Amino acid sequence: MIFLVFCAGAVWLLVARHRKVERRPRWDGGVRRFLPEMTYTATGFAQPVRVIFEAILRPKMVSRREVIASHFRVSIEQKREEVHLVDRFVLYPMTRAAQRTSSFLARMHNGQINAYAAYALLALVVFLILALAV
Repeated sequence: MIFLVFCAGAVWLLVARHRKVERRPRWDGGVRRFLPEMTYTATGFAQPVRVIFEAILRPKMVSRREVIASHFRVSIEQKREEVHLVDRFVLYPMTRAAQRTSSFLARMHNGQINAYAAYALLALVVFLILALAV
């Protein structure tokens, strides 16, 4: 920490102390007056953020089909479904686990109603015998 303060002080003594602040007009890139076509729109301003978050969130393409439009020969229509991180990493795995469990239970419960009634009656008798034995 002391070395960092020492280096910052040395740079300030050697370089920054001799600088003077000058006020000048801002640089306009050679363009004196901006036209409305040259300014940012909301879409152009937000596009870099959208590209970054699309790379992170990876939205799922729902459908992509070609349709005949009146002004164009062929146009492509794309629909997206935004999938949130909570849905992708928490809710979808829980849903898949519940579906796997229910499909296992459904395979196990494939039979006649009389067999189920017999199982329930047998379980009741076993529990009554155990209760009387204790």
